[in-house]
Amino acid sequence: MRNSAGSGEGEESLEDDAAKTDQIQGTGIKLTGNWNLSGLVLQIESLSTPLQTESNLEKPYRIDCSEIRNVDMSGLQLLQVWMQCISMRGVKPELINPPEGMLQTIRQFGLEKSFFGSSAQFHL
Repeated sequence: MRNSAGSGEGEESLEDDAAKTDQIQGTGIKLTGNWNLSGLVLQIESLSTPLQTESNLEKPYRIDCSEIRNVDMSGLQLLQVWMQCISMRGVKPELINPPEGMLQTIRQFGLEKSFFGSSAQFHL
């Protein structure tokens, strides 16, 4: 957990700015941080371990996007490919709580079917 008290210098490390993933109640993950070109390396690392620890993947795998700060096309591409990969493993990804900015970016690039089609469900 990140300490909310700063050092007084106003500097944040890349790690603080990157997405942190947490297991959410039940089966799933909470995505946070910046899902743009500058944050992708750390996002990739954050997605690599959660599914390895899951034992019951028959239920929908909830992907809580409520704490994503910003997203661009590169971040959406990473999320889309990851969702496709877990779908091939028999997991049913379900996006929940996407911020309005994320929804606008998805609509802007015409990716509604990719994220909200038959393989992925969407819930606010």
